[in-house]
Amino acid sequence: MWVLALFGMLTGFAVIYNSGIVSLSERKRELASLRVMGMTPGEVLQVLAFEQWLVSIFGMLAGIPMTMLFIKGMASAVDSDLFSFPVMFELQPFIIGTIGTAASIWLTHWVIARKIRQLSMVEVLKERD
Repeated sequence: MWVLALFGMLTGFAVIYNSGIVSLSERKRELASLRVMGMTPGEVLQVLAFEQWLVSIFGMLAGIPMTMLFIKGMASAVDSDLFSFPVMFELQPFIIGTIGTAASIWLTHWVIARKIRQLSMVEVLKERD
């Protein structure tokens, strides 16, 4: 079980990290323009962080009832005369998942903050529309 949990955590981190990097690369010019207008790298990071936290919180809130439905569905699908799976909902896995997701988001923000500091403001000023 711990190996599966580890792969789940790594997959969750990969999804969050990929989402953050894609968002940064798609909006690189826009974010560099904000830096040119006088925003600090921290303020530019807050723009991306708000978006990522908002999506993640709604995802976690939607994931809780979906997980419960999935567990009930799996238990009823495998239920037979020979054996059955008890449907138990414990709070600890949900808390661990929430903490793991928050840690992944913070680690992703740390990486994105480094990349924001490296944005070339000169390239933005040289480009013409």
